[in-house]
Amino acid sequence: MITTASDSQPIGQSQDTTNILATYRSNTAKAPTIGHAHDWSFIHDLKAPRLLRKSLLRVYQSEFEALGRREANLNHLRRKDTIKDLSNGLRLTTDDSDIKEQAMFHVNAISSLLVKGVVEATKHIKVFGLPFPMRIAEREAKLNGGYIEIDGPTFKRLTNDRWMTRALRKEIRERIEHIALDQGVINKVTERYASDQTVLIHEQTRVRNYNLLESMEAVNEEGDCLSLLELNELSVSNPYIRSSELLVRLRGFENYADKYNHIGDFWTLTCPSKFHRTSNKWNGSTPKDAQKWLCKQWARFRSAMKRAGHTLYGFRVAEPHKDGCPHWHMLLFFETAEARQLSRDKMKHYLLSEDGNEPGAQEHRFKADPVDKSIGSATGYLAKYITKNIDGANIQDIDGRDPLHAALRTNTWASNWGIRQFQQIGGPSVTVWRELRRMECEETGTLEQCRDSADKSDWCGYFEAQGGHKVNYNDMPVKPAYWQELDLRLNDVPLNEYGEPIGSSVFGLTYRSKHYLTRFHTWTLQKKEDTDSDPVTGTGPELSGNVTGITLEAQANSPGNLKERAGTKSGPLEFCQ
Repeated sequence: MITTASDSQPIGQSQDTTNILATYRSNTAKAPTIGHAHDWSFIHDLKAPRLLRKSLLRVYQSEFEALGRREANLNHLRRKDTIKDLSNGLRLTTDDSDIKEQAMFHVNAISSLLVKGVVEATKHIKVFGLPFPMRIAEREAKLNGGYIEIDGPTFKRLTNDRWMTRALRKEIRERIEHIALDQGVINKVTERYASDQTVLIHEQTRVRNYNLLESMEAVNEEGDCLSLLELNELSVSNPYIRSSELLVRLRGFENYADKYNHIGDFWTLTCPSKFHRTSNKWNGSTPKDAQKWLCKQWARFRSAMKRAGHTLYGFRVAEPHKDGCPHWHMLLFFETAEARQLSRDKMKHYLLSEDGNEPGAQEHRFKADPVDKSIGSATGYLAKYITKNIDGANIQDIDGRDPLHAALRTNTWASNWGIRQFQQIGGPSVTVWRELRRMECEETGTLEQCRDSADKSDWCGYFEAQGGHKVNYNDMPVKPAYWQELDLRLNDVPLNEYGEPIGSSVFGLTYRSKHYLTRFHTWTLQKKEDTDSDPVTGTGPELSGNVTGITLEAQANSPGNLKERAGTKSGPLEFCQ
């Protein structure tokens, strides 16, 4: 039996263990043995982590029963070749010590090859398909005879074992999921949205982060110490606070639209068949490729609407189909019915610009429904999708299954492929909104209107005070203020461990050329004095399990229930009616 702590609660909160993977999957009957007894060693010789290997063996068993021994074995040979190609010389493992060993090998190899020249080091990077800093990727698009320039910061990253370890963790996880996607492991019947193996890796990462937060504390110049774990639970990293803030902002947009008689529209955007693994037209694309395609069409649409002189605002939620391909749900508001109709026509045009004549494209690629107030509020159209993709709270079921399990798998899916789940379309700055909630003194004019609205969780009032939907983002009166540290001894900007200037940080707000301080202390991170263990492998929740799943034990020393103690401005938000 597989059990894990519910992902709907904040990290560190005491929870009851509950079945995650086994409950979420359908319990189909399995044959006592896999394949033919004479093929046993051949079948099980898969260079893949444990849970992925088990999923691939289930695929083989299905082929064995449906197609026979010969076809199943031929497909299995091709499966092995695919795993070899996609692994590209890296050992696909979830053992962190093994990943660190691989990282050290590549760091030493790159360091040695750089002595011979950049070209030799570049060949090593390309042969293994190693992750590399983005600045190399940007230059790779402008290759001149295969030469890539490696500057100082890039060199320090490629020869830093800690950077390479973090990069390999992400790269290996993505390759594992690519194999699961390619082999049909991810589908609506067995492993939805993400593979069991990647869900396990995601949980291991959560445990590692929990241990790190538990072992560290923040200290200011006055000697005040705060636990990073408790601070994390009081931020938008907490699922409860995150969903509360999103719903407050969404309700604020609706209130603003009602006040000015704007029209709401609910859209659903999907990708062509070539991005869907379950389609016979699938071309090997990943969910990341599909998300890039949707973003490209959306950018073309926004440019067209800007040229036409129309403004819109609202929210977008990205979530996966059962096979992992993303689709978007959007709640948008328009000034007039004409603007809404033009927007529909433009968006449909761009979505059908590729493979627009394939079967089902006209019906499914773009769907638009006007918001019907007689059925419910505009917020209700999108609230379910927001909650479903954060923690699954207050939802009865999803396709007859526990929404908590669906939320865990969708979060794993988004984390693995680097997909932004929620995005505000138009509207004022969220950074300013959060900084305003830190202010305690009353001000005057527009700044006070913004501060008072933020303090009351009134996104509609804050939107109005910032100028409304017609004001460009850069022209809004209240903006965040940034500062950059200086080393007074050297009269220079401090550098990070890779030799790059440390970026600027928010310290307050700026309004009419005046600065208002909202962050009064300088905080530094340090290890807790009573913590003797390694921050990455120290105390905290533990993962254990067998070949069928994982167990995430309830945390013993829980800081307590967030909802009972987070009563400050940065805590749960109230809806503004």
